[in-house]
Amino acid sequence: MVEKRIAGDWYDIKEASDNPARLDELFALTDAEAESVVGELRLSVEESVVEYKRRCLSKAFGFVESFKYDSRNFDEIVTRIAALRVMIYVTLLQRQFAVGLLFPRKPRPESKIDESVVGYDVKEILADVRERVAKNAELQKNASVKNILMQVSIQQKELSNMKALAPNIPKEKQAAFYDNFRKSFESITAKIRDNYAVLLAQTDESKQPEQPANPLLVYDLKPLGALYLAQAKLAAQLWSTLSYASEEGYKTREILAGVPPLKESSLASIARELREYEAIAFGKGKEIARAFGWELIRILSRRLPAVEEPEPRI
Repeated sequence: MVEKRIAGDWYDIKEASDNPARLDELFALTDAEAESVVGELRLSVEESVVEYKRRCLSKAFGFVESFKYDSRNFDEIVTRIAALRVMIYVTLLQRQFAVGLLFPRKPRPESKIDESVVGYDVKEILADVRERVAKNAELQKNASVKNILMQVSIQQKELSNMKALAPNIPKEKQAAFYDNFRKSFESITAKIRDNYAVLLAQTDESKQPEQPANPLLVYDLKPLGALYLAQAKLAAQLWSTLSYASEEGYKTREILAGVPPLKESSLASIARELREYEAIAFGKGKEIARAFGWELIRILSRRLPAVEEPEPRI
């Protein structure tokens, strides 16, 4: 029965949840799965991991709802099962960061540029440049300022292109697709920083923006451990139910009838996550969500060949 499947699956997951090595072994993500979630996290630019999890759940519940009226899309269940499985793993990685089983990485200096500008977010650089120009209109003619604004424009166009093209890229080509854009974004960011370093040297400013701290190192997230575990349990119930229905192959609608009651509590737990971040970070909750996203990308990127770990861009 589906209830036994749910209980058995959750027992295995919970037993591994406090041990990073056992959790990795239990879920054993493939390169394709890791690359897929890395791509989704990169595209979730506003709320990062929160946005990713909400989207994953919404698609699963949408499938169940549509299946009540049209069974022709039953093959989609395989896709939804795979996505939920990865989401459970991602949620438990968040928990391991929160309770201290995994540790966030501090930004590394990049040797190719002045260390004084390492860690500056492009938005911070752009805001500072605009402020300088507002105070000194002559800076509009400065070559470094022109180069920064040009690279920002290129970055925005590249991001738009990536979002437009991503949905139509076949799975077997996604790795190369995202890798090409990753290299492009890294190159653009490096050029912006290089020009900003030159601008600072030219204007001889002693006061420079402080390097942003990783929010995961600043705030106490241990109290959220229980929330992540509850999220994982709800997602696991949905995953187990869909898996059972797929394997049984009959009485599918009857089995899936137990899914709709999970929808409200599952999505509510995701909404609560962002509210908790807002309370912890005094209205800057999205910074915590994005910090989690970059740490997850770093962890998952380790599984992929010839992919450098990204630097945090909070």
